[in-house]
Amino acid sequence: MGAVKLQVWYGWQQISKTGRNISNTYNCSSSIKPTFKRHSKNKCMKNLIIGFLILVLYVQQVNAQQKNTINPAEKEIVELSKQKWDWMSEKNADSLSVLFDAECDFVHMGGTWGKEREIDIIKGGFIWYKKAVVYSTAVKFYGNTAVILSDIDLVAVVGTRDAINPFMVTEVFIKENGSWKLGQLTFSHLSRPLKLDANSK
Repeated sequence: MGAVKLQVWYGWQQISKTGRNISNTYNCSSSIKPTFKRHSKNKCMKNLIIGFLILVLYVQQVNAQQKNTINPAEKEIVELSKQKWDWMSEKNADSLSVLFDAECDFVHMGGTWGKEREIDIIKGGFIWYKKAVVYSTAVKFYGNTAVILSDIDLVAVVGTRDAINPFMVTEVFIKENGSWKLGQLTFSHLSRPLKLDANSK
């Protein structure tokens, strides 16, 4: 009988011990649950931040593309202005005579004059508009009139002297009988430093 009682007592001890282990295991699992929730929450916040940053970058890209978009009417004026610089560089007096309106005014640092004198100056080479580097343009329309502002560095030869100057050039184009005519060209000297390397002239 003593041996039987001893076995029963030993069995209860084992059951009791096992129960405590199970209880401890359960309690440990319970203590892990909040940690798991914290990790999940942190991961969720990280994903939200990454998503927000991607959205911001996308919006900035779309805005940049919209700013760089130019409508056909503006493009026509910008291209016409560029063509004019090419003709002035080439001393193409014939094409310039067609583009310049009969009443066109030219405002330079050294004076103001009309179409006939400007054509003579270009043809004779007194001012050679050797190279115009255009950095930015802005076009506005007022009915049949277009005004284009161009931020440029102008490489020119005035008489026998080389000159490089930063200008804000204002060009006024007027549409007559379906064609654009240049009504005014003004050179406004800028106080900013030259952007063009002097060696590239």
